[in-house]
Amino acid sequence: MNKYISIGAILLVIIFTIFIKCFNIEINKFFSIIFICVTSVVLLHSVNDFIADIISGIKSQSTDIENSVTDENNQTDKNNEINIKIYISCSQDKTKLNNFSNIDYNSQMIGFLERILYFIGIVFQNMGLVTIVMAFKTVARYKEIDEKMKAEYFLIGSFLSLISSIIISGIFIAFDNIHNLGIVNYVVNLITYNLKIIN
Repeated sequence: MNKYISIGAILLVIIFTIFIKCFNIEINKFFSIIFICVTSVVLLHSVNDFIADIISGIKSQSTDIENSVTDENNQTDKNNEINIKIYISCSQDKTKLNNFSNIDYNSQMIGFLERILYFIGIVFQNMGLVTIVMAFKTVARYKEIDEKMKAEYFLIGSFLSLISSIIISGIFIAFDNIHNLGIVNYVVNLITYNLKIIN
């Protein structure tokens, strides 16, 4: 569902820009700023399902390969083990499923906040913020990175988050430049002015 929201949001930005430029409509800068900020947040959030689909597709491919290798070696023993595992997993308490969904929600929320910080760092030309977010994420997941498969999923998710943030930041900066909103220049000048005062 979120895939369609992100595609719709990108099309909305493009149609809005074409409509405004083709018909030379004077539009309130405040409306344009609110529009692009809300659209950017929607895009940053809708990337969650996209990244989850890619990672689950990679996980299913790797488990399919592992299962086919083990099935060739001992098919009859595996059938008995699978039946026992299915029976045990069906009889377990449903609280484990709830815990799994909470973990999934927490990781999606962390990914969303990570992309917002990447977005802010990229748009306002503060690569130190991007570096700090990557460092914190690596430190927080340090124990999980010991396993090869988890390390690969960690890297794939991190790179997809960064790439999607770069793309959405590019859309934001292009919209800002096309409509002469001056959001990026204003914030960058404000930050550099405050840094000059501090020094």
